[in-house]
Amino acid sequence: MIWQGLALAPAPFHLGTAGAAAERTKEGAVAEIRLEEGDSVERALKQFRRKVQKEGLFSELRRRRHYLKPSAARVLKAQLARRRKKRRKLAAAIA
Repeated sequence: MIWQGLALAPAPFHLGTAGAAAERTKEGAVAEIRLEEGDSVERALKQFRRKVQKEGLFSELRRRRHYLKPSAARVLKAQLARRRKKRRKLAAAIA
């Protein structure tokens, strides 16, 4: 048996997220869990939730919930970059 879910279309813009989100194909990603005979539904759901969390699908769904204009995406990207820079500078001062 195969469980599939949460197929997503490609994003209209990119905020520089790395990892599994960057590796998706143009068709989207489908979280898939393969079960053996005798596997419980609870175990399959736990595996599915873990895989979806690891692939970042929930965060992507939240991000895509509303359309973000390209200008607003640039502003958000700059804000995130400033926040990262500030955190790195603070971490370097502490260390």
